[in-house]
Amino acid sequence: MKRKVVPTCFAILLVAAALVGLSRAGFAVAASLGFVCAGSPSATAVGNATPEITFQTDALCAATGFTVERNVRYRVRIQPVKAWKDNTIEVPDDLTGFEAKTLSLMSLSLPLRRALSEPWFKPLARIGSTGNDTYALQPVSQGAGSKGLVSELTARTSGELFVYVNDSVIGLPWLAGYFYANNKGTATVAVERMP
Repeated sequence: MKRKVVPTCFAILLVAAALVGLSRAGFAVAASLGFVCAGSPSATAVGNATPEITFQTDALCAATGFTVERNVRYRVRIQPVKAWKDNTIEVPDDLTGFEAKTLSLMSLSLPLRRALSEPWFKPLARIGSTGNDTYALQPVSQGAGSKGLVSELTARTSGELFVYVNDSVIGLPWLAGYFYANNKGTATVAVERMP
């Protein structure tokens, strides 16, 4: 046991940790170089009344078509149209995400989650198809039983706004969206410039 089993288990854990680290690093590099988020051909600046776009939860990175300016505050409204689900797990109507309650593939894939400190399926945003300017969309104020998410952010950079849900990713181009394939649900996204 001491000479074979423990060293073998330790070696397996080291290899797994190295693979997770390489996967996270590979995806981060690909995202910062612009290989994950494809910008809109004709993105427009956010005004006081920006039209809504439809967002699907299986998108690895969804372009909104809205550009934001550095140091300006914006309100982002996400309203579910079709119920959000991660495979068979229903997401609360307030869109604040969920935590895995039992040991499952989801629990095992936790080290591959895009934002480790945020719950599964929480809406995230980023500015620009390159770089790494990301935001966890925190609710501004919601009452019990509210539907949808209203969040505010102050842009640290200028560029197009992208949205996606927090799920696991793999740092290989042909497998990057593997965990997003079983995501279901749509929402409207509206962004407005705050005074």
